[in-house]
Amino acid sequence: GSITLNSGAAITVDSNNSVTNAGTITQGNANGATGILITDGTSGTITNSGTISILETYVPSNEDGDTIVDGPIAQASGRAGIWANGAYTGTIVNSGTITLDGLNSAGIRLDGTLNGSLSNSGAITIIGDNSVGIQAGAITGNVAIDGAISVTGEGASAIKLTGDVGGSIRIQNAVSQQASYTNDSSVIMTLSRSDLRVGAPAVAISGNVAGGIIIAIPPTISSTNTDVDGDGILDSAEGTGSIQSYGNGPALLIGGANNIAISGLANDGHSLVVEGSVLSNAYYSNTNTAAVVIGGQGGTVDMTGGIKVSGKIQATTVDSEATGILINAGSHVPVIDNSGSIIASITSAGEGAVYGIRDLSGTLTTINTNGYITASGSSTDFATDAINLTANTTGVTINQYSPPDEDEDEEATVTTQITGNIRTGSGNDLITVSDGLIKGNSYLGAGDDR
Repeated sequence: GSITLNSGAAITVDSNNSVTNAGTITQGNANGATGILITDGTSGTITNSGTISILETYVPSNEDGDTIVDGPIAQASGRAGIWANGAYTGTIVNSGTITLDGLNSAGIRLDGTLNGSLSNSGAITIIGDNSVGIQAGAITGNVAIDGAISVTGEGASAIKLTGDVGGSIRIQNAVSQQASYTNDSSVIMTLSRSDLRVGAPAVAISGNVAGGIIIAIPPTISSTNTDVDGDGILDSAEGTGSIQSYGNGPALLIGGANNIAISGLANDGHSLVVEGSVLSNAYYSNTNTAAVVIGGQGGTVDMTGGIKVSGKIQATTVDSEATGILINAGSHVPVIDNSGSIIASITSAGEGAVYGIRDLSGTLTTINTNGYITASGSSTDFATDAINLTANTTGVTINQYSPPDEDEDEEATVTTQITGNIRTGSGNDLITVSDGLIKGNSYLGAGDDR
């Protein structure tokens, strides 16, 4: 079936009952238009396996006639696909499609505590300035993002989790900001330089996370077990997690105004695991970018389990500054285990700076790598540091070693490499290399260094 309205909420949940939309909900151009509205204090299960379409017909003015956006890219505001305006007890599931145009709007918006879990295995597409794919406060259970989320607009973010999460956060599909969109006149428009310089992250996590964070990939397919990882999803149907940002906002930001802790993943122990990819692209010149940013928002961030990378983290700037992993002062990240790629690159020679790993907290004491850590720039750039740990005063250990189970053919090739300078602080530092190459200079600070 279908519901078509021009304003208000298509479905209002004001009692303890479950709601399933397997049909089509269509809303018009009005401010505040909502697909499913959940009132404070109710319970049940909310499932969208159908379509929620909250669109408008709007072509922004374009006085200069080019293809760069001049102003807001939507007109209506305060809209939502699924909106809980207070606390809710139960599970919220989107396995269908949510498509929305609107300023200050959201595909899924949870204003109060969700006493349960949140799952998105469908698709969420948002066009509108300062809008969000999924915005939530405290969630007592798990957050599973197994479907794609795409957002376009000045200040738009794909995911904002501002409260504590009692379980884990898993991203296992494409979660992205976009730098352009097709307007209602079928013209491809690109966001302006100022639009992409407001610092909005693609994914922001600013509360405690009890079960760790993973950007996941499917497990190795088994002929005898269709669900090797035991997550309830057929392995053949699982996606690959990726986060993409454009502009000066990070791809993944962990931290907020309050002190938080990110605990380790079950059966792993690392606070953050990147099996897929986390990518940031400055897009315009004179714009800095960073892929993974820890802290720097006022509160401390405790990631005792450290970071594990078996996929790719990459930041790319045109001519300014790019950082793959940035650990800000006040954070605690003791170890990075890398078997993938951590890359910072600059595409235009000049006086920029690139950092593969940059620790400003002084807490990163161990880097184990049998993958690649790369700072790719030119001889005229201010810094091309693969590893910059100059804030450390207690000593660091950097281990580069052979990948496990390396065969004879792999032994004849370079399978692990650090490209760029290595800089350490005033402690007693140790660099051990049992395999691969280090292509760059090592600047070890004061201390008994080896």
